[in-house]
Amino acid sequence: MVKIDVNGAVIWQYPMGGSASIYSYSINSLIEHLGEYFISGTYGNSIFIQGFNTNGILGLDRYYNGFLTFSGFSSSCEGGYIAAAADSGFFLTGKLNYPLSTPFSDYYLLRLDANGDTLWTKTYDNLQLDDSPSGILKTKSGGYLIFGNTKLASATSAEFYFDG
Repeated sequence: MVKIDVNGAVIWQYPMGGSASIYSYSINSLIEHLGEYFISGTYGNSIFIQGFNTNGILGLDRYYNGFLTFSGFSSSCEGGYIAAAADSGFFLTGKLNYPLSTPFSDYYLLRLDANGDTLWTKTYDNLQLDDSPSGILKTKSGGYLIFGNTKLASATSAEFYFDG
């Protein structure tokens, strides 16, 4: 990740990566919250959130998985889209993939405090095959809108969950 000025000069940079493939899910998963920058995305079988101060120093660095186990196989998560909460915490959403290579997945929502600790989690399922969120936005009414796609056996449709 690189922060640049208006002329393209590098202010700071932070190397991303590791032993697993990392996807930072581009600009849509970058927010500025309480004077810091937060990114989210997928790392291996988990979703992550990382926070950087204005000098590019890593602070918050947390990884989450759905932790479902069935017949000895574990679930995985991907996506990782963030929205700031009014209490300095976060909402983090992603896709929870079910074990055993089934085609089933659900929207996965985590409510985090300012330290990245999980306050609660929820899954949203419309009983279709593949529910895949594309983002989360705070609404003017104070709720949140999770949006994405659902892949049916033969088609794809847009899907929205609203808490307002």
